[in-house]
Amino acid sequence: MPITPEDKAREVIDKMLEKAGWHICDMNKPLKRAERLRQSILKKAFSGRLVSQEANYKLAGD
Repeated sequence: MPITPEDKAREVIDKMLEKAGWHICDMNKPLKRAERLRQSILKKAFSGRLVSQEANYKLAGD
């Protein structure tokens, strides 16, 4: 199977990261955590639990 430019670029980047002491899995952890946090915030926002629900607040449509 021939090596594509993308494969070669990935190989070069992996080697550079490895020399710097980084691994791809180390970089994915913060991204996955950020996505879980984003989903959690959206879930709370759409269920009305993101801000306090005080009686004197008026809804935008009122």
